[in-house]
Amino acid sequence: MEDKLNFMPDDEAGNFVDFDFDELLQARQNWSNSLMARLYSESPKSALQIRNAIRFVWGTHSRVTVLPVDNGNFLIRFQDPLDMRWVLTGPWSIFGDLLILQQWNPAHDLAGTVLSSENFWVEKINLQPEHLNRVIPSRIASVIGPVLCIKPYSGIPFNNSPVMARVSVNIDESLIQDTWARKLNGGWATIYFNYLALLHNFCTLCCMIGHVQERCLNIFVNNLNPEHDPVIRYNFSGLTPDESEDNS
Repeated sequence: MEDKLNFMPDDEAGNFVDFDFDELLQARQNWSNSLMARLYSESPKSALQIRNAIRFVWGTHSRVTVLPVDNGNFLIRFQDPLDMRWVLTGPWSIFGDLLILQQWNPAHDLAGTVLSSENFWVEKINLQPEHLNRVIPSRIASVIGPVLCIKPYSGIPFNNSPVMARVSVNIDESLIQDTWARKLNGGWATIYFNYLALLHNFCTLCCMIGHVQERCLNIFVNNLNPEHDPVIRYNFSGLTPDESEDNS
């Protein structure tokens, strides 16, 4: 239901109930340990279905309350804030679909919240020795989206552990698969991105979440993204950045 922000009821408008804003804010603070959630699916689910599924997947011991929101999202309240922080280490899937989660600020409007990003751990493959420090792996991963942290913190692999970045990924766009990074000898290295915990409904053709390649309609119209060129999965020319400039 649409909020009537500019509507001022009077006695002739019928019954209405007014509250002090401090009273409303205090009541909303009861939902401070809450996450906004969006199930990335074409099949709507009820709040009860969402609650039963997340209780099974998360296995939290404290109470979890699910409140439906008008825009199709859900507000998930945690009795124990430790459970909420643990859940934020996702991503998670229920019913085979991605559950997008974002910590909710009680001062923000529920209906106006847009959920279009999720945090993924991304492994970077083919990093060169000159790329391994605290700064460069983060800069390379930033072509995907805002980088929250890298692991290990030093940016130097430990034993067999890869260098990974926690990145906020725009789910409504193709997931960037690789990029070029300058090498010390002046050449370029292709750095590949491996998204950990990707779902089964990830299309390997258009690199988007939500469908499989057999049902892809995007590859013929959206296989190149000029905004991120040459950071794309399909480099049909096979050229390096310098060669691309020479032939332009």
